[in-house]
Amino acid sequence: IPHNQVPDLLHTLDLFVHPSVCQESFGVSVLEASACGLPVIATHVGGVPEVCLDGVTGQLIPPRDAKALADAVVAIAGQPDMCVSMGAAGRQFVIKHYEWKDCVERMLSLIKEIAAPPTTRAGG
Repeated sequence: IPHNQVPDLLHTLDLFVHPSVCQESFGVSVLEASACGLPVIATHVGGVPEVCLDGVTGQLIPPRDAKALADAVVAIAGQPDMCVSMGAAGRQFVIKHYEWKDCVERMLSLIKEIAAPPTTRAGG
């Protein structure tokens, strides 16, 4: 689907499940779901644990463990209060750490530091 329709689709869900078996460098889709206030169940692979806080914004499970995945879905989906609290925590986590404007400013600052002549770099 077009990227601008992703939030509309995510808002139709009660829970976001991301059972990746790949070594993902970063869980963009997990952040998108969290930004929409969804609790997340995701596999503990690559950079996903950086964006899904186990027991806070969702639950991390081992990759290729169908029973753990099913158990997590049943446990979280069966507790509406937990869904709401994890979803709210996920949204706050995204706002605090991944607000677009702040990320752009950090990237620009890093680029400027890297591009600066060695004598003007911090510690150089």
